[in-house]
Amino acid sequence: MECCRPFFNCLFIKKNLKTLVRTAILSILCIPPIPIINAQEIPESLKFANGLYQQRRYDLASEEFQKFLKENPKASNTDIASATYAFATCKLFLGQYAEARK
Repeated sequence: MECCRPFFNCLFIKKNLKTLVRTAILSILCIPPIPIINAQEIPESLKFANGLYQQRRYDLASEEFQKFLKENPKASNTDIASATYAFATCKLFLGQYAEARK
């Protein structure tokens, strides 16, 4: 009987495979979708400034970030923080340390 034990295990798996698959599918279907919280669109002017920053055009990027901050005082806190940080970083890369601290 010891030699037949793997055979019986295989039959057990085959018998219960449909049940296992059904259970797996039902459990996946019962998972609620994850809601996207605070999804927001990034303003085009901020995307443009970020593009200049990524191209290491710090002089132009700093102007665009400053322009964004002046023209959008009621932008989201995230956008304002991002633009302020990037503006200061541009000034650091340009060696304008006094302006970076403002």
